[in-house]
Amino acid sequence: MPYNLYSHPNILLKDHLHETRNSALHLLKQHNIFTEYQDILEIAALFHDLGKASSYFQNYILKKKTTDNKDLRKHSEISALWAYIYTKNIMQKDEKTALITYLIIKRHHGNIKDFRDNFGFDDEEQIIKINKAIDYDELREIYSEFLNTDHLNSNYFTEHLPDRLSGTARQNRENFNFTDYFLINYLFSLLIYADKYHAIFTDQYNIISNIKLQCEYVKNFKNSLTKSDNIINEIREEAFMQAENNLNAHDKIFSLNLPTGCGKTLNAINLAIKLTELDDSLERIVYCLPFTSIIDQNEQVFQNILKYNNIAVESNILLKHHHLSNFDYKTTDNESYSDQESEFLIETWESQLIVTTFFQLLHSLLSNQNRALRKFHNISNSVIILDEVQAIPHKYWKLINETLTKATELLNCKIILVTATMPLMFDEAKGEITELASSKKEFFKKLNRIDLNLNWFDKIDIKNLIVKLKENIDQHSLKSHLIICNTINSATDIYEQLSDAYPDREVLYLSTHILPLHRLETIAKIRDNPKGKIIVSTQLVEAGVDIDIDFVYRDFAPLDSIFQSCGRCNRNNQQGKSQVFLYELISENNLPLHSYIYDSVLTDITRGCLRNKDIIEEKGFYDLALDYYTKISQRTSSDNKVYKNISNLDYEEAFGFKGKEPFKLIDNDYKTVTCFIEFDDYAKTVYQNYCILKDDNQENAFEKRILLKKAFRDMAPYIIDIPANLCEGDSEFFYISAERKDAYYSKERGFKKIHEEEDYFF
Repeated sequence: MPYNLYSHPNILLKDHLHETRNSALHLLKQHNIFTEYQDILEIAALFHDLGKASSYFQNYILKKKTTDNKDLRKHSEISALWAYIYTKNIMQKDEKTALITYLIIKRHHGNIKDFRDNFGFDDEEQIIKINKAIDYDELREIYSEFLNTDHLNSNYFTEHLPDRLSGTARQNRENFNFTDYFLINYLFSLLIYADKYHAIFTDQYNIISNIKLQCEYVKNFKNSLTKSDNIINEIREEAFMQAENNLNAHDKIFSLNLPTGCGKTLNAINLAIKLTELDDSLERIVYCLPFTSIIDQNEQVFQNILKYNNIAVESNILLKHHHLSNFDYKTTDNESYSDQESEFLIETWESQLIVTTFFQLLHSLLSNQNRALRKFHNISNSVIILDEVQAIPHKYWKLINETLTKATELLNCKIILVTATMPLMFDEAKGEITELASSKKEFFKKLNRIDLNLNWFDKIDIKNLIVKLKENIDQHSLKSHLIICNTINSATDIYEQLSDAYPDREVLYLSTHILPLHRLETIAKIRDNPKGKIIVSTQLVEAGVDIDIDFVYRDFAPLDSIFQSCGRCNRNNQQGKSQVFLYELISENNLPLHSYIYDSVLTDITRGCLRNKDIIEEKGFYDLALDYYTKISQRTSSDNKVYKNISNLDYEEAFGFKGKEPFKLIDNDYKTVTCFIEFDDYAKTVYQNYCILKDDNQENAFEKRILLKKAFRDMAPYIIDIPANLCEGDSEFFYISAERKDAYYSKERGFKKIHEEEDYFF
């Protein structure tokens, strides 16, 4: 018979359902996990758009004029109900399985809600009306290749329509747990990926490159690097070989705990590739970092590795993904992709090596958002590297432990945690994690590049701090000096006073109130030649910024942040021992500035660890860190509301909807506004382009969204976030024109305060 039903413009419903089924089952077979749910996935894929067979939807998709209520075009609910009926009554599956099938279909165009809101339907009369308008003759033909269609008719649906599905779900609620959360998200991800894939791509693509990453590539590149003859290089070489030799493919979660500057990036990527060589089921590597600002630095390293080995750097081999990523997906066979195709491939991580943020990974593993869950299935069979893992707040340790452990058990993942100060997120003594740098204690004790000097560690105001800073700077006038502050106000004040005190010296300033464009320029200038420079910065220099300074001065903070600051001092061991001075800056009302920012539990523990000490040599950092993290573990509550809500499938409650506290990796308790500064001619051009696109009333909403995202990405080097109380008006976007920029911004010191305000931090 001729097929007349359509799922999308120019796509037959028959083709869409068949292709969605084939794609979803192909991925399930490829991943080789949850394979016992193959028949359920098949039902979900075949039934997910069943409701589109109604005349109401067909009139809409074919643009036939109709006065029908637009609610009658909806298809997800009746499709989900049919799948539930088929799964339970015809396939004779248990109630829980039928409910899962219902849930993933009902929510496939939106986000997953709380348990009680995912089941049941509000308007039975409307459902019956849609049912009577469905072309079951054509549906039976569509499904005949795969299913028993004897009962696929209007009467059977009406007779078996569940009376109180929400009540049935509540009765089965205790049967659901954290494992089911992974199962539901995985099946949901396969369905929405396959559904979207077939709607976007008219042809089938074999996207992932056939060129396999090899350890040989990393070693070739590593051997090409200039090696200094000092203890740092000795540790790098020994740690590299030791970690690879200790790697056992049967283990699941690994630690790479090495001092700063000891080659963690190359070591980690080599280990990840080695795991893919030892285990053919591992398909991709996901390299995660805490901040978008340091992704480019690591991605450049991976590009250099590929280029050195004459491998073309294309998206299907190496992919960078964060909220400002380019929508320009390129493959080694020179295949070209539209903006819509590129966005889909980038956001679903179709590559061998993905460089991304903690946010992108954890907000897919722990999410109810349709867009984030679209890549959930592609996390399976991955080696996941979490670099600078100490950046994860301690209140989430149990949650991350449970989540990553489940990812290894259920999704066939391997995890590598990388840091210079390993938090006790996993217990090595209990066998939860395998340390690959087995000589890490010796490595830490071999290094004595710096002293953490506590002779300044006392409450001090800016006036007296400046006196101390000037004494040390004058005494070491040819050296570089870095002052790290907790707040932007204190950093600005110190910068201005030191600039006045040293008019003939190069005094530089870094904070998130400096445009990213200028921030990168300043960091590059410091990296290329730090000699004699005085730098005043907020904490943004701590994680992943590769600079090497002679003297560092740090406002009091939790010990892991102090250690990160120490990692900027004498990093490459090019001189004798250097000094890191710790001080405790107070405001005019005698409050310590760290109290505005950091968890008091962490600062209290830090203070206890440092008590009765004057000088702490770097070789003592390992034991100090162990003491610190042990005390945090003892004071971290095992009660985790997010974990409990996830286990109960209360998605919205877990992830911060309905007014609940959200799960977020970085706490921002202040309201900020995006500020665009029209600093130069290029900024003016990109802003004008953005405004034109925003005001354009084009019909294609998707195309407009893509173009706006591209325009916003072009604007990103000129954007900062500032406190809302510094802005004029109530807008969420603060535009500073070229004519006004000098009143609001300077390249040297960043955004200028317009109003008096309390101190703040970014």
